[in-house]
Amino acid sequence: MINIMSKYIFFILLHLWSDFAQAQDITILQVNAGWNQHNDLKIKSVKGAKVQYALLEEQSANFKKGIKSVPAILIYKDQTLVWKKEAGLTLKLNITKSDLDSLVKVYSNDKF
Repeated sequence: MINIMSKYIFFILLHLWSDFAQAQDITILQVNAGWNQHNDLKIKSVKGAKVQYALLEEQSANFKKGIKSVPAILIYKDQTLVWKKEAGLTLKLNITKSDLDSLVKVYSNDKF
């Protein structure tokens, strides 16, 4: 009986771990410049994604070349850029947390 319960618990933990591991392959990166931080999106978490923040001036020259306007939101799946939005002339992003939730759902379910 204990052996069967141990196997059952093991499979439940394995299943939970696999769900967690799959949810962590999406990363949302917000990039902004120090002088424009007052226009940051106030996102602390998005279900199913890791949220990170970076200052453009602290990034490599190669990374900076890929950013034309700040702030910018980049979404990565398994370290591959799959979506990007930049503010443009307004220097503000017109995107909501709900939009990010929807994008994470799309890319979480998408098979690359």
